[in-house]
Amino acid sequence: MLALYHSPGSRSSRFLWLLEELGVPHDVVYCNIKRRNGSGAPDAQNPHPEKRVPALSHDGQIVTEQAAIALYLTDSFPTAGLGVSTGQSGRAAYLSWLVFYAGEVDPVYVARTLYADRLDPMTQRDAQRVVARVSTALGHGPYLLGQQFSAADILVSGPFEWDPTLAGGIVPSRNGWRAWPHGPPLNVRPPGTNSRKRSDPASSLFGVQLATLGWHLARLLVDAPLPALALGPPSVKAKHTYRPVLHEFFNKYLAPSGVG
Repeated sequence: MLALYHSPGSRSSRFLWLLEELGVPHDVVYCNIKRRNGSGAPDAQNPHPEKRVPALSHDGQIVTEQAAIALYLTDSFPTAGLGVSTGQSGRAAYLSWLVFYAGEVDPVYVARTLYADRLDPMTQRDAQRVVARVSTALGHGPYLLGQQFSAADILVSGPFEWDPTLAGGIVPSRNGWRAWPHGPPLNVRPPGTNSRKRSDPASSLFGVQLATLGWHLARLLVDAPLPALALGPPSVKAKHTYRPVLHEFFNKYLAPSGVG
């Protein structure tokens, strides 16, 4: 049996989404964790050696670390198509993206979260490099692996959702960013929405529905031509005026909270 050890408002929320996508039976064990702000405490029921989340239990085995859990799940349940099996074309790229998330994307997010007002030039260059690599990949297809949605998209998209300013000057219509079809917040995808409902049992269903409705409304507004507003010649679509503003607003106020 699968069991995910999870704490609301943490990175383990990404694995609720992945498990929903895989469609496999699993339990969710809600744990307390020590937060960066000093709140919380280690939870004795958590099998993680450092009492952190996520941790995965499967038939007596314990898996920790985000990239390892993602790889373990997609290798264990390959028919869902969320990974690339050994021997298949694209395996190398899939592994590279999982490790790139762990070694590059997530550390950049952490540095920006902790030291946003005093980032050193090297960290700023690292952030630019991360954005450039993701943007380049999405310029070649709708997902990091081209036409295949995978666990890599679930992981790598997280920091861009939690920190909408990470992408800098990239807005949904430029540099391939729009090619990530869900757009931040990416987990309005049905399994992602379901995972949000389960992430925090205390949160209301209405709040989840409102966030999802708000995002779809934003997508409609930024994508639809609005000539009646007379913002310019009929050939100029109003979405070019409003998209960056709406993108920022809905990410700031309707996206999931940051991670612990």
